[in-house]
Amino acid sequence: MWQLCAGRVWSLVCVFLFAICVGEIQTLRPPVNGTLGQSIVLPVGIPPTPEDVEVVWKRKEPDARIARYMNKNVETFGTEEYTGRIKFHPENYSLQISVLQREDSGVYEVIVTGALGRETSELVRLDVYERVSGTNIRSTVTQGICNITLTCSVTSGDLTSFRWWRGREELGNDSNHYLSGYGEELRIYYTSDVKESVHTCEAWNAVSKDTAQVELSGVCNIPVSGVSVTNSSDINCIALLLVFLIPCVAFSIYKCRRHSSRSEGLANAADGRSFERASVPNNYASQVNSENPESPPPVSAEVQRSSGT
Repeated sequence: MWQLCAGRVWSLVCVFLFAICVGEIQTLRPPVNGTLGQSIVLPVGIPPTPEDVEVVWKRKEPDARIARYMNKNVETFGTEEYTGRIKFHPENYSLQISVLQREDSGVYEVIVTGALGRETSELVRLDVYERVSGTNIRSTVTQGICNITLTCSVTSGDLTSFRWWRGREELGNDSNHYLSGYGEELRIYYTSDVKESVHTCEAWNAVSKDTAQVELSGVCNIPVSGVSVTNSSDINCIALLLVFLIPCVAFSIYKCRRHSSRSEGLANAADGRSFERASVPNNYASQVNSENPESPPPVSAEVQRSSGT
């Protein structure tokens, strides 16, 4: 078993040495991020040599030559608009592309061929992004309980991501905060122990970032202490309701008291008249009629009192 493993290792070493001597060595460099409309340099990790070499830059998919350097001369390929944005640097074999366009994104390859025909190549990926700009925060408040939804948006920017901050603290999903979408929406369940009311949205991509801030005290009336949080519009409505309600209650109480006093006076007057009528004998009318048959019957109790015996 040990001899078999040693044989495989020796075979790999031989293949590697053969590739160095007569073959091609290819490496993959880290990706390069470029900004739309700006300039970028595609670096090369192959050290330059004093000997005459041929350097070829090409694009993969589609496979097409971009530039060729040989005998201290530079030759560019492609359309005039494209070649006008290309610059080759012989001192380090790097390639510069100006006024980047979205179509420039892709995989590039540089091939360096020495005097003995030995090739060394590298692959590098270029990603072109539009800068993030126009970051804006829109706030929505749930009336009465002051739960706030903050929505962050941008006017431009490729592959934009979002982060939220309260002061210097980065926010995530917890008991008071919830992120949704791609992080552009932040829901805040407010409590009275929250001290910092300034929230920041950071919109970013690989080449740029932009921020916007919102002062929550301007959106929701957050008290310094207390249990509940009330929206300022609710306070105005309550105050307006009290302005109309208090006079109405006072007037109703006044009317009730006046009606009660009047009813009491009428009851007392009625009791006095009953007492006076009760002082007249019940058989008084029959006695008068029996003594004077021609007398007309009494009309009322008051008439009876005026003609007493």
